[in-house]
Amino acid sequence: MNPLILLSIYPQKEMLLSDNNYPTPWLSFPDIWKNKTAWFTWLRGLLRRGWNKSPVKIEFLKENRRKIKNPAKKGKREIWGADCEVCGNTFPMKDIQVDHKIEAGSLRDFEDIEGFVIRLLACEKEDLQLVCKGCHTIITHSQRTGLSFEEAKLDKEVIAKTNQPVKKQKEELLGAGFKEDEISNKDKRRDCYKKLLGDS
Repeated sequence: MNPLILLSIYPQKEMLLSDNNYPTPWLSFPDIWKNKTAWFTWLRGLLRRGWNKSPVKIEFLKENRRKIKNPAKKGKREIWGADCEVCGNTFPMKDIQVDHKIEAGSLRDFEDIEGFVIRLLACEKEDLQLVCKGCHTIITHSQRTGLSFEEAKLDKEVIAKTNQPVKKQKEELLGAGFKEDEISNKDKRRDCYKKLLGDS
């Protein structure tokens, strides 16, 4: 992206520039953005909110939903729902999310903007899939960590277990056959849960 285009965003104010002539709004407005990361986090959120209102996303949701039996005891007998393309289970629309098959990627510098915007907003319907919230969380964790989907799923389960109170962790692990010296600290308990959940 041409730095001069970005400068036109701030026509009324002389902007501090980086060495490669990109604007540095976090330096010009330190009371708003404390650093570069804060500014790009704001920009990423702004673009993602735009994606939430994308006509392509809304149309994709409408085309792929169907009437399902309401799992709740109260309310209508039938509601809108859809199948998760990862786990294959059926969920109400409130538990379904639209996932990009190719992730939008990182947005940490001005050089990332063009690719991020194209992948996030200029996608085709075949680039999208419906997934449940649980699977979407695992996909995101997989992308951030470089783990496979199955490895990320196990890692999320282990994280959830090790976030429990220590007393509960020890009770569970002792009940599963581990010994006191095997669960004496957080790292050891994590390894035990990884073995326990990985073998199940």
